[in-house]
Amino acid sequence: MTQVPDVSQERTSFSRGLSATLVVCGGGMWAIPMAIVLVIAPRFEEIFRKFQMPGGVSELTAGIIGLAHFLTEYGYVLLPAGVAAVGVLAWLCSLRSWRGGIVAAGLFAGLSLLALPGIIVVLVVGLFQPLTALISAVGGGAAGGGAGGGPG
Repeated sequence: MTQVPDVSQERTSFSRGLSATLVVCGGGMWAIPMAIVLVIAPRFEEIFRKFQMPGGVSELTAGIIGLAHFLTEYGYVLLPAGVAAVGVLAWLCSLRSWRGGIVAAGLFAGLSLLALPGIIVVLVVGLFQPLTALISAVGGGAAGGGAGGGPG
């Protein structure tokens, strides 16, 4: 006699694996804005300081640079805490006794997916807006006698 596979057990294993995967992917998505803040923002700060931004930078840009300083200073505590939180959620989702795992994992991954594009746009706008102002200020001063500014 052949034994019939237990479909409910396979479904539970699939659900647990999917839940853990969703949580890990949702947590991994946060690496993109973290890289922008930790790698790119300090370089922009150097540029703004070197060229002594006329009028300073916007509050948004100052906030992003301040966040970069904060994460650089306290990231050694925050990063392991974030990884541990994602790991605990993935572990909870893998437990057979926790039936809400797929829902929690889906919510976490879905909210991460929805929030991250907006966060990335804010970071990019906050960093590039003063850079475009700096480029136009530097370019405007150098282009005074250029093709468009000469006597006609």
